[in-house]
Amino acid sequence: MSTGLAASEFLKVDNLPQLMDLVSKWAPAVQAATLADLVEDLNEPDLNEMGVLEIAAARAAWGARERLPELEADRQRMIAERRQRRRDQGSNQPRPTD
Repeated sequence: MSTGLAASEFLKVDNLPQLMDLVSKWAPAVQAATLADLVEDLNEPDLNEMGVLEIAAARAAWGARERLPELEADRQRMIAERRQRRRDQGSNQPRPTD
């Protein structure tokens, strides 16, 4: 998101209804921008080699690869947190006595 004066990759919402409200407000603008980019690509010389669908797929794959290290780090952090929670829960369980 960018206001012209400042930009941020992240927005914070406190709950699911706020998230859904935010998505519903921004979805039309994001759709329009995406379609505008695709229409602009129709004038690209690469269109002789690839169609609109191939260009869209290539963009999606490129974006996924660009974010892959960040996504993998988040995944590893979540796995570590889950393991720690399980360890913490296990240490809080009463131990059977002989």
